[in-house]
Amino acid sequence: MFLLAVRLDTSVHGDEHSKLFNLYWDFIKNKKYYTFIIFFLIIWALALIKEIYDKNLLVVYISLFSIFTTLYLMIKIHVQKQH
Repeated sequence: MFLLAVRLDTSVHGDEHSKLFNLYWDFIKNKKYYTFIIFFLIIWALALIKEIYDKNLLVVYISLFSIFTTLYLMIKIHVQKQH
């Protein structure tokens, strides 16, 4: 019974948070902010490369792979929209 109450509470709070954060994340759909986002992801990738050099953890490699995938897709879209 307790787990059911926790699940319901979590789902209600998750729904409220998704509505709240959806308002703040609308700028990502705007193509004029892609340059800033790409720059931010490059800095983040460099920080992860430093973490790989320091700690050499598998989780950091997975994070770096996802950032490189996101960078590739965003740069591809950004270049296609300009031409």
